[in-house]
Amino acid sequence: MSVFSVSSLSAATKADSFALYFLGECNNSLCLYTPRGAKDGHPSLVPSGPIAYGTTIAAYVAKTHKTLLVEDIKGDERFPDGTGQDSGIHVHSALCLPILTAIGDLIAILELHRHWGREPFKLRHQEVATANLAWASVAIHQVQ
Repeated sequence: MSVFSVSSLSAATKADSFALYFLGECNNSLCLYTPRGAKDGHPSLVPSGPIAYGTTIAAYVAKTHKTLLVEDIKGDERFPDGTGQDSGIHVHSALCLPILTAIGDLIAILELHRHWGREPFKLRHQEVATANLAWASVAIHQVQ
């Protein structure tokens, strides 16, 4: 999935920001995709933690393979680590979608964010994201 595709999906859902995660070693952890490395300008994957309940929303979705819309990430006790990104950005609402192959294998996790002061994501945003993500999952699987 190109960053352009993710950016388009982000715009379609009116997300303020997004994160894209891929599976780490042995498929039991997540790595945050960063479009450019610090020095060489190449994309990189930064380890972001295990796939487990009770951590982040992306880890939860990776574990369940189910889309999850959370209107108030800070108020949801299932995710004590929120989005797991402590970058000073105050995420209020998150829409997290698994990217799956046709046979249901997890390829990646797309996490869309709405910041404080903005209306949280609603079901209509989830429907738009899910419809667009079906095409993206085919493209990612072919690239891999």
